[in-house]
Amino acid sequence: MPKITDNSGIVGGIQTVGNVVSDLTLAPIGTLARSMRGQPLSWWIERFILALVFVRLGCYVIETDVYRTAHSLESPKIFLWIERLIACVFTIEYFVRWKNSSNPRLWPRKLTAVIDLLSILPFWLGFFVPVSWLGAIRAMRVISVLKFYRYSPKAQQLITEIWKGKQMIGQIFAFNLGLIALFGALIYEIEKLAQPDKYARVFDGFWYSVVTASTTGYGDLFPITVTGKLLAMVFIFAEIAFMSIYIGIFSSAANRAFKKEMEAMG
Repeated sequence: MPKITDNSGIVGGIQTVGNVVSDLTLAPIGTLARSMRGQPLSWWIERFILALVFVRLGCYVIETDVYRTAHSLESPKIFLWIERLIACVFTIEYFVRWKNSSNPRLWPRKLTAVIDLLSILPFWLGFFVPVSWLGAIRAMRVISVLKFYRYSPKAQQLITEIWKGKQMIGQIFAFNLGLIALFGALIYEIEKLAQPDKYARVFDGFWYSVVTASTTGYGDLFPITVTGKLLAMVFIFAEIAFMSIYIGIFSSAANRAFKKEMEAMG
């Protein structure tokens, strides 16, 4: 099990805990250090938590696809009690990690801490939201699958390399977002007279521009005027260029992460 400290800028590799309590694993200290079948108790607790993630996801699938209920209150009570148990375990885990972190003030800002919080927050919010929202609250259980990120050093290394270029990525994304908004507004103004039923609001133009930029192409909206088609062609080529930039950034980050992994392996 990788041991990664708060103060390390590298999320990959294997490190011993030493005198600094790990934020990414339940550090084997005190009672958690007791050995059971050759592994510390903390190791078994972590596997139990991962098993609960699968149980949570399985219950969600059964509730929605087998029982076809709108929310957990309509499902057999066993599912609600299982979710309560899992949410309580995840909540205890969250505060144990927070308390034992080497820097409790900064720990909640870490990606793994945010994932842990998002895994428990919907459950507790469910006590305060209208019943009509409970279906969406239940769907957010799927977020807990991201907890596997904690136990994947390679994924952590890749995210770290991508995060190093956050300023450049942010600037490129902001410019691209502005271009999408501009194109959406223009296509709305051009097509609203020719297709008043399709482009009734400027949001319809924004929707078309986002779908086009993502190369999804649902086909629900499209230009029929010559001007609109020409504008769409220009926009498509521009978005192909942006897509190439994004692919290049992520490919470079993956290559750096791979090289560091190979260097660590000697």
